Amino acid sequence: MRGAPAALRDALQPGEEIRWHGRPHPTKGLGWAVFISLLGFFLLMLIARPNPNALMTINDVPVHDPATRRAIRLLFMAVTTATSLFFPYQLLRRLRTIYAVTDRRVLVLAGLGLPGAVHSFPPWSIWGTERPDKPSADAVGRLLILRAKPREKPDRADEWLVQFSAIRDDIGAQAAINRLVAAPKPLIGREHALVPPPERLGAAFASRLRPDEVLLWAAQPEPVRYARTVLFGSVFILLLLFPFFLLMRATGVFDVVTTGFGVCLLLAPVLAWFRASWTGFGITTQRVIVLDHTPLLGRETSWPLDAIESVLRPWSPKRAGSLTLCGGRRLDTEDNPARLVLRALPDIAAAEAALFVALEGRRRRHLPWRTP
Repeated sequence: MRGAPAALRDALQPGEEIRWHGRPHPTKGLGWAVFISLLGFFLLMLIARPNPNALMTINDVPVHDPATRRAIRLLFMAVTTATSLFFPYQLLRRLRTIYAVTDRRVLVLAGLGLPGAVHSFPPWSIWGTERPDKPSADAVGRLLILRAKPREKPDRADEWLVQFSAIRDDIGAQAAINRLVAAPKPLIGREHALVPPPERLGAAFASRLRPDEVLLWAAQPEPVRYARTVLFGSVFILLLLFPFFLLMRATGVFDVVTTGFGVCLLLAPVLAWFRASWTGFGITTQRVIVLDHTPLLGRETSWPLDAIESVLRPWSPKRAGSLTLCGGRRLDTEDNPARLVLRALPDIAAAEAALFVALEGRRRRHLPWRTP
């Protein structure tokens, strides 16, 4: 095994040791991505050909306004261009993906620089491993890492926690994971010092703590970054609706629903900026709490630590961003693993460290060291 990449070393906690690491094969199993890219390129060529007599409709209404027709054409060209770039994106993502097993957790560093993400899987969320499609030790295939407590389903493949795709040394990875599960080390070193929460936030959470519960960390989202997370979605949807607005202008028809929806999208980042000042995130020895005191819309969300299967954060941990908690046994309305996102945190590293302290203490049913 070659030396660990610098990106992987930067993702480690102090004192954490690498037991195995590898990268996926850059092109193995990406034939479907090639097909999607070719299909997107073919559709792009059809749309890019100028044809002023082509029939365009919106809700079965013919579109004759030149500006609206250009907007529709540009919209479809943007979609097909993105589709044609699907294979290059998948190839670049694989080239920038690293799988690793340490003495504390399983790590997946995906798409570094795209921007990338670091996905951490603690050992107690792992039930075992499977090699489903490798005929020999030298072949390229998948290593499936299964959930700690599989649900009763006939198809075992539905119980993947994560998979190492298109790797060659899956036997070494499997041995490292088995060793990790058999004798894991604490997620974070005992010498780590937690940052005390601000006094105002600590008081807001104090009234909600249980008798045997301790607040380890608390913070508020950065208003500008919190609004920016909403801004990108609003702009994207507005671009999709832009042809409808042009059609309304050309025909003189005023659609209250579409106009009202557009106004709400324009106001969403501003409302998010104000909402950040009413929102607080907290990590205790038993759960993760999100307090939202927004007038008329406020609510409290509480996630027990036992529901957390993995932790996802952007690269790099030295800057602000969002921390995502994934729980496979708490399902959302679409029967997918639910996620709790702590958005626009001022310090991801401090939040992740506090979460690791809480998870390790929960696993041992007590905190292994005193908190400030």
